[in-house]
Formats: sequence, C-alpha cells, structure tokens
Amino acid sequence: MIVLIISSIASYNSIENLIESTKIVENTNQAIGQLESTISIMKDAETGQRGYLLTNDTDFLQPYNGAYNKAMRSLEHFQFLSRNSPEQTKTVISLREIVKARLRALQSSIDKKKAGANILTSELLDGKLEMDSLRVIINRAELDEKTYKNQRLRILSQYTYDTPFFLFIASLVAVAINIFSYFRVMNEVRERAKLYAELQSQEKHTAKLNEELASANQDLLAANEQLTQSEESIRVLNEKLGASNEDLSATVNELFESQQNLTALKSELEERVAIRTAALSESESRFKVIMETMQQIAWECTPDGAVTFFNGQWYKYTGLSEKESVGWGWTKNIYPDDLPASVDVYKSILLSGSEGEFEMRKKRNDGSFRWHLVRMQPVRTGDDEIRLWVGTATDIHELKNLQQQKDDFISIASHELKTPITSLKASLQLLDRLKDTPSALTIPKLISQANKSLGRLNTLVEDLLNVSKLNQGQLNLNKTQFNLFQLVNDCCQYIQIEQVYRVIITGDETILVDGDAHRLEQVIVNFLNNAIKYAPSSKEIDIRIEQLECMVKVWVTDKGPGIDPEKVPHLFDRYFRVDSGGIQYSGLGLGLYISAEIVKRHGGEIGVDSEMGKGSSFWFTIPLVGEA
Repeated sequence: MIVLIISSIASYNSIENLIESTKIVENTNQAIGQLESTISIMKDAETGQRGYLLTNDTDFLQPYNGAYNKAMRSLEHFQFLSRNSPEQTKTVISLREIVKARLRALQSSIDKKKAGANILTSELLDGKLEMDSLRVIINRAELDEKTYKNQRLRILSQYTYDTPFFLFIASLVAVAINIFSYFRVMNEVRERAKLYAELQSQEKHTAKLNEELASANQDLLAANEQLTQSEESIRVLNEKLGASNEDLSATVNELFESQQNLTALKSELEERVAIRTAALSESESRFKVIMETMQQIAWECTPDGAVTFFNGQWYKYTGLSEKESVGWGWTKNIYPDDLPASVDVYKSILLSGSEGEFEMRKKRNDGSFRWHLVRMQPVRTGDDEIRLWVGTATDIHELKNLQQQKDDFISIASHELKTPITSLKASLQLLDRLKDTPSALTIPKLISQANKSLGRLNTLVEDLLNVSKLNQGQLNLNKTQFNLFQLVNDCCQYIQIEQVYRVIITGDETILVDGDAHRLEQVIVNFLNNAIKYAPSSKEIDIRIEQLECMVKVWVTDKGPGIDPEKVPHLFDRYFRVDSGGIQYSGLGLGLYISAEIVKRHGGEIGVDSEMGKGSSFWFTIPLVGEA
C-alpha cells in the first residue's frame, strides 16, 4: 500500500511536471511568435514606405499606417507571456523605443517625399542600421526564449523517462491507473514532438524570409543609388540646358546703295556691250580678239540662230567642247525650266531684227546653275541686212541674290515698322475717343501700350541708324571706367520687375573695364531679349562673368531648343534671319550684327556655343582696365 501511494505520488508529480513543462513550452512558442510578428510588422511598414518613395503611390503606405498599433500590441502580448523574466521585461522596453524611433524616421522620409524634398542615402542607411538593431534585440530575445524552452524540454524529457518507471512500479498494484497515466503521458510526448517539429519548420521558414528580406534590401539600396545618379544626371543636364535664335541682319541704306550699284553696273554693262559691238562692226579680227578678252561669255550666230562661235569664257564656264556647243547644242546647258521661254525670246529677238536682252540660268562646269543677263546685237552690212548676230551672257547671280535680299529686307522692314505704328495709331485713336470721357483704368493702359509701341519703333529705327553709322565708320565709342557686374545687373532690372523670367548673375563683382557702357548695355540687352524671344519656355537665364588673364568674359545662357549647327556661322551676318520650327520671329535681325561690331571696336571677341535640345550660350570678351 505504501509502495502504491509512493508510486502514485511520484507518478502524479511526474505527470504534473510534464503538463507544466508542456504549457511553458507552448507559452515560449507564443512569445517567439509575438516577436516574429513584431519584426514582420516593421518589415511590412518599411517595405511600404520604400515602395512609396520609389513610386509616389500612397497605396504602398497601407502596411505602414497601422504598424504602430500592431507592433505595440505584439510587444504587450510578449511582455505578458514573459512576465516572469526580468531580462525580457527590459528587452520589451528597448524594443518599444526602437520601434517608435524607426516609425518616426519612416514618417520623416514620407513627409519629405510628400514635400518634394530629396531622400538622402544616409537616411536610408540609418534606417537599415535601426532595423538591424531591432533584429539583433529580437533575435536575442528569441534565443533567450528558446534557451528557456530547451531547458524545460530537457526537464520534460527527464520526466518522460522517469514516469514509465514509476508507472511500472505502480502497475504492480494499480494496472488501470498506470495504463491511464501512460496513455496520457504518451499523448503529451507526441504533442511535444509535433510542437518541436513545427518549431523547427517555423525557424527554417523564418531564416528563409530573413534571406529574402536581406536580398530585397540590397535591391532597394541599388535602386536608391540609381535614383541618386539619375537625379545628378538631370541636374547636370539642366545646367547645360538652353537655346536662342538670332534676328537676321539687313539694312535699308545698304540695300539702297546696292540697288544703286546694280543700276550703275547694269549701265556699265550696257555701255561695255555697246562699245564692243561697235568695235566688232569695224573689224572681224579685232572683233574676235575683243570677244576672247571679254570676261563675259560671248558668241556669234547666223540670222537663223545657229551659233558658229563661242569665246573661251564659254568653254571655261561650261566645260563643253566646241562640237557639243555650236549650232543649237548650247541649249542643253540651259536650266530645264528656263529653256522653253529662253528659246522663245531668243527666236523673237532674231525675228525682230533689233537688239534685245533676257535672263536665264546656265549650268556651270560644277553642276550649279547661275543667272546670266543675255544681250543680243545684230551686225549689219552696208545694205542694212543682218550679216550675223553677236551675243553676251553676263553672270548676274550675285546681283539677283542681292536684289532678292533687298526685296526681302524691304518686306520685313515694312512689316516690322508697320506693326508698332499700327498699334500706336490704334492706341492714339482710342485715347482721342476717350479724351472727353476719361477712364481711370483704360487711359493708363492705352498710354502704356502706346509707349511700348513707340519704344519698339525707336529700337527698330536705332538699329537702322547704328548699321548706317557702322557702314560709314561713324559709330564712335565714349569709353569710361565702370563696374561690369553693376552694368549687367542694371540691364536685368526690366526683366526682374516683370517677374516672369528669373535672371541669375554669378561671377566677380569687382571687375572694372574701360569701355562705352551704353554700347555694351546694347549687347547685353540684345542677348537677354534673344533668350526670352527664342526660349520663352525657359524661365531661367544664367549670366556669368569671369576674368580670363587680361580679358573678361560674359556668358548669357538659356535652356531653349538650341540652334541648328548649319546656321551658327551666319548668326552675326547681316540679312540673316532664323526660323525656329517654322516660326518667324519679329525684328529686323540687326541686333547680333550690331553687337558684334560694338564688341570688335572694344578689341574683344563675340561668339555662341549651342547644342540642339540643350540650349545656347552667347558670350563676348572685352579687355580689363589698363589692357585695352
């Protein structure tokens, strides 16, 4: 009986300890589960934040929004499960502080992104370090729980092995009680083994998830580095970005002079042809000599039009042989579109029996067609019969181009002068109507519009006068010593007041130069106006002043569409106008030509650096004080 009681008591204590150990193991597994839940919540919050930073999509913030409450609940549950462990209580306090700090850092990055600020790589690296610290503490807590669990498992194993022994002794006196206890213990053992297997599987799964998260973190770091590089590339491109197209140059006075020169040249040619025709009538030999010495193409033809002789200029110009040229072979050298009309005029002059002239294009030996003035003169006998015809062809290609330039300039100048005059006239007419019933709002606006039109008209006239002075050598410079930075700043005031474009001036603010401040102001204002006109979408204009040994260089840079490289060499020529994308801009196109002359008279240089799609930088140099 005593043995039964002792065995029963021992068996009972063994079973109770086994059950208690099993509960402690379950409690430990739950505590580990809460720790893993906490780290999972923080990883989801961080992943959602990085997804938002990369895509700016707020849907990625859903895991982050409830992360704080979830993490705090998991830590509270863990604290409850490990309430008997002072070390774990300290761990919970540390984990709370780290979770709060990390969530505050995530919120700071989200706020910066929403505000449009850049997220520094150092901030992301700090976040990674905080997460690593969180993982270290959680891993240590899990290790403590697992150690405690393993201790209980060893006790549990000891009780598992001791219990059958006591049951065996007790079975001698109470088989039924021992069998019941045995099955109960075995069930607990199987449950423990099952829990242990699940724990091992969960640990493997957790390790795999940690590896995947580490890989994802590496990918995010690489993506952040690429993003930083892309931002730097964009910044460099923005600095280089800019464009400006220039007004084309032309002047009424020069075209008028050109027209006079054309008339004089035409008269001179007519006089030469008349003199040479008279000489030809005196002597065939002298006639041939003269024809060979002429600079123009000359020929003889029969009364029916068949050419019998060409001078050397014809063969030199066309590259044809005599066999290919005589008779009517010369017609193959005429521009196809001009041939029918030219032959008709040629034959009509022959039929008229009197001198005549016409224009047509002839093919040069390089394949190009050039305009020629053809004059034909009959040579008569004493009986007034036509013995032969002589003709000349004078190259007037440059004169034709000059005539076209004159016509184009007159058309452009008329249009440009008419526009402000029309606007000024309209403003004055409205002011005249409102003079008896003045409006406080309307009259200032009309006066302002009239002043703008008058200013534009004044600018056009001043450009024409400046070109005229340049042609006559009367553009004098009134040189004084002044601060170049201050002059540039003054030139930009009218732009800064309107607050449409932003002008950024950088460089040495103390540089002094000897020059005509008014003329150099014309150059700078012309550069600024061109930047606004040809790059209206570029709201930022950069001006840089830099000393280069004995010279000072000024850049005006915009970020417009750029200038076609084929047009750059002609930007500072007269008569040259640029069409940008099929758009014709206002102005006579004299600005850059005048600017170039002003800079040259200061002993400096002027130029432009431009790249299509990135912008243009117009620059000039002038000597420093004492270097001119």
